[in-house]
Amino acid sequence: MHFVYGDGMARFQDHSYAVYEAAGFTGRDLDWAVNTAYTFVAGSAIDEAVTAAMTKARIRPGRGAEIEAILHGLEARLARRTT
Repeated sequence: MHFVYGDGMARFQDHSYAVYEAAGFTGRDLDWAVNTAYTFVAGSAIDEAVTAAMTKARIRPGRGAEIEAILHGLEARLARRTT
């Protein structure tokens, strides 16, 4: 079983293709329409999840550079441990 692509995702894609085919999309335009809609929905969900996580962790917007520096420090420490 794949992490993202399972039975539910297969049904979702089949349904999405049927909807866009009924709307008249074919070939590359059909693939583009299905993937664009999925990407928009997934992106919106990820954005909301990140916002909720930042709120829970009390991270204010605009602190990206500070957080990035912390992550780079953790990455360097991990690299030293694995070499």
